[in-house]
Amino acid sequence: MRLCAHPPRRVRWCAVLALLLAGGGSLSGQSGSEGSGFYLYERVDATGNQAGFVTRLDSSVGYKLNRYFAVEAGLPVFLIRPSESALPAASLARVNGIGNAHAAAFFAVENPAVNYLSSLTLTAPTGDKDEGLSTGHITYDWNNHFDRAFGRLTPFGNVGIANTVSDTPFFIRPFTSTGFVRNFSGGAQFRFFKAVGIGALAYAIQPTGEQTIVSRVHKMDTASPPGQPASHGHGHGVFEQAATTVGPAEIARDRGGSTWLSISPSRLVEFQLGYTRSTTYSLNTLFLGAGINLGSLIRREGW
Repeated sequence: MRLCAHPPRRVRWCAVLALLLAGGGSLSGQSGSEGSGFYLYERVDATGNQAGFVTRLDSSVGYKLNRYFAVEAGLPVFLIRPSESALPAASLARVNGIGNAHAAAFFAVENPAVNYLSSLTLTAPTGDKDEGLSTGHITYDWNNHFDRAFGRLTPFGNVGIANTVSDTPFFIRPFTSTGFVRNFSGGAQFRFFKAVGIGALAYAIQPTGEQTIVSRVHKMDTASPPGQPASHGHGHGVFEQAATTVGPAEIARDRGGSTWLSISPSRLVEFQLGYTRSTTYSLNTLFLGAGINLGSLIRREGW
């Protein structure tokens, strides 16, 4: 989950997932890293906005097969605190629990013209649907990442398809969903120093067909019938009006952008601090993330 523009050449493969989901980072040094073996990674991401505060602790274990392929599996734990000022008191409920177990496969190619990174992530419905931690369905997310470094500046782009709107380290959404979507994002990162970088991106979630939104912050036992979603209100999402909403594509559509600061004081630890604006939901989200590469601590030599 290293988000610096130029990660060290010997870097763990689980960094790939956050690069894809967040839409940032560079492939430089990842696909070209030699060797194989297991890695362990612990990460915590916290986001806060008008709808509430969501913290995710994610433990992952992976295996790097070679310079091109890797696999990974993990299980997140969520701590959710809805906003008392934004939601009716009757619908408020704090939630602590496990989310959906995830498994992913990665393929990366480093090229002088453009670097390419592809990931396929699957989740199993291990989270509690009544608590907003799952939709009760298996999900998939296939993403394709492209980037190229020009000195300290690294432009990048992502395009993918999924049957859910996935979380990112920059925006842990106040809902989970089921329904076909296309994902697009693009931006750039600039490295000031070896361990410090900044970045910015714009993203678009384009759904198609019927969508189901399960709120993580609204616990009132109400659900809208298919085709009759709750109103968006003052620019906000249906996740603030009902625990479960089934409706047309527009209830899952989202547009926005993120900007962040990335600091890696050592090869073992990394931090991100930033801001995400969802123009569709009128949400201003602050995020803070930290990760530790336990694999480097327990191995004689890290990647």
